[in-house]
Amino acid sequence: MTEHSLLELFVVSYNAIRQLISNCFHFGKHVALIDLSSNCILKLKPMVFIGMSSLQLLNLSDSPIYQIQSNALFNLSKIKILAILNITSNIETNNQVFHKLKLKMLEASTPHICCLAPCETQCSTVVPWHLSCTDLLVNGALKAAFYFVSLSILLTNTASLTLQKMTNNRQSYKVSSFAGMVNSVNMADLSCSIPLFCLCVSDLYYKGSFATKAMAWKRSPPCYTIFSLFLNFQILSPTVLCLFSLTKFMVVKNPLHTQFKSCEFVQKCNTLIYGTCFTVSSSLTLVAYLVNTKYANSIIPMTVCSPFVDPSNRQIMTKVMTWITVILQMISTIFICGVYKMLVDTLKAMQNKMKGLVSRRGSNAVLIIQIVVVTASNVLCWIPSGTIYLTSMFMKEYPLTIIFWTTTAINPINSVVNPIVLIATNIKKVLRTQFQSSPFDKR
Repeated sequence: MTEHSLLELFVVSYNAIRQLISNCFHFGKHVALIDLSSNCILKLKPMVFIGMSSLQLLNLSDSPIYQIQSNALFNLSKIKILAILNITSNIETNNQVFHKLKLKMLEASTPHICCLAPCETQCSTVVPWHLSCTDLLVNGALKAAFYFVSLSILLTNTASLTLQKMTNNRQSYKVSSFAGMVNSVNMADLSCSIPLFCLCVSDLYYKGSFATKAMAWKRSPPCYTIFSLFLNFQILSPTVLCLFSLTKFMVVKNPLHTQFKSCEFVQKCNTLIYGTCFTVSSSLTLVAYLVNTKYANSIIPMTVCSPFVDPSNRQIMTKVMTWITVILQMISTIFICGVYKMLVDTLKAMQNKMKGLVSRRGSNAVLIIQIVVVTASNVLCWIPSGTIYLTSMFMKEYPLTIIFWTTTAINPINSVVNPIVLIATNIKKVLRTQFQSSPFDKR
């Protein structure tokens, strides 16, 4: 095409062009403007514009482009304006697709495309303050925290379950209701590690391309699954801990006749709690999904798929779920503190009645320490997170890292502390049993 060697303007808009092959503009060494708008182009392959060293304006608007492959814009060293308006909103590309371009203006209709532009490039669409232009987990410290917390929850609760099972195997009599409640608490805490681990895996999967896939991610089944798991844990954990504290109190208060001493009764209570929490969280997630699919502009607001934060402050469902969860956690905190207070009072009353028979090893003091630690972990978990979620409703902007750190460093506190306390309790029980069975223990 030597007759086009001096061509400076190339307009092929409103055609039916579907494919651009590599080096298809080899004749355009002097072309300064290409208008490919309103075509049927689906994707840009590598080296499409390899010979266009003088190109300054490229218009790819109004085409169903869904993918821009690496090096598709290679060698466009002089390009100043790039227009990609009204293309597919879920375009697939790499975070570095515009990295080596010296763009002055990027015309795009979706904010996540503007995320890819170099800092010195002016974009026609304002990037919302809450949109992450990096990876799903925005920095290295958060990535490390998510991995560490999810692994800690997994290891501590698995160790507690294993130790409880070993303890049960050593006992010749029927498994106690306390053992059933320990397993229930551990399983509830383990459920916290699942969404955290899923976020870690998703961050690896989207590494280097999350900015352009954020919208698709927040509409995807994995994100809604994480959404449901977070919601389920926030409802399940306080409810199970309430039953745990009530079981302890009832067994101490009335050890001979209470139903809470029956492993079968406690198991039925746990089954009811788990089933109810799963049904509620799944139902609310389904409602959120149906609402979001019906209204195209409505998606899960946060990239961590949290059901309790809405930076846009437009979703009523988020506010309802946040208030329900916070109120439940506050009621649970008051209930647990009240039950443990009655438990301590009951133990003190029993101690006064049995002055000569009280264990000289101070078991009541150990139990009180356990109660204080567990209660403190719940308070440090639920009250700060609830305060942050409620406060975010009334703020126009706030650092996104606060939400990320709340998700990984505040919400799971009791999921790590509880199994440690339960492990210590089981170890103490095993040592005491061995000591009492020793032939040297004559007292």
